Amino acid sequence: APAAAAAAAAAPPAAGTAEGDRLAQVFFKEVTPPTDLLPAGVRLAPGFEPGSGEPIGAVEMTVGRAWIVHLGANVAYDAGRERPLFAGDTLVTGEKAQLKARLNDRSSFAMAGHTKMVLDKAVYDPDQDRRTSVLQVLFGRARFLVNRLKGGYDQDFEVRTPTAICGVRGSDFAIAVLPEDAATAQEEGWRQWLAELLSVRSAHALVGGALVTTVLTGTNTTVGFSGLVGGMQTLGSGMLSTAAMGGAATGGLGVSAGVMGGALNGIGAGLGAATAMPPALE
Repeated sequence: APAAAAAAAAAPPAAGTAEGDRLAQVFFKEVTPPTDLLPAGVRLAPGFEPGSGEPIGAVEMTVGRAWIVHLGANVAYDAGRERPLFAGDTLVTGEKAQLKARLNDRSSFAMAGHTKMVLDKAVYDPDQDRRTSVLQVLFGRARFLVNRLKGGYDQDFEVRTPTAICGVRGSDFAIAVLPEDAATAQEEGWRQWLAELLSVRSAHALVGGALVTTVLTGTNTTVGFSGLVGGMQTLGSGMLSTAAMGGAATGGLGVSAGVMGGALNGIGAGLGAATAMPPALE
């Protein structure tokens, strides 16, 4: 199947802005969560046991420590290469780790270190070439390459966070879900600038402080991005938007090509390259 970036309608990246490049710095720094990302009561276990139902994808590669927790289970297994993934699985990466995986519809995603994701749903009908996919990024940074399907429809692939919803069809984009002050160590005054931009108080915190979702689009990409209130922002190639707890998505900001490429490749370099399906899915 062709990569999503090749299948999507061509669109030049937006012109970069100082504000866009400044906000994009959240994609370059690994943030240590204040609490363990593995669910409470979960123990590490040797070996691997499959989850319920048919696999929805498989792990392609891991660097460092990464774990899979099946829905309703109290054990975490190492997320090794070719491990099958199941609906409801929670994926967690450790410090300076990386995980890459591919779903049955040939969409791919990569998780940077200290990231937590739940594979809520990934239903794919190869006969009709249609899908319904919902993934949740609860903390950290992840990149997605969503394959465009012939029988698909707009926004048949959703990525949700505690503060936002991102609907896509065929796109290359990254999401960061981090504390509101995550970038203060990188640039003085970032938090104050962001607070003025968002003009909203965070209602509550899910993981160690008020969370902000930032989305960054790659080339040949269009996504719909919205906060839990307010309307949807349509973002073209090379654009960025943010959504805080209880707030609407901000208007799109352009990101320079160098910053965009560095942010995406820093999370999942080579994610768009055509690769064979893991043997478990053949």
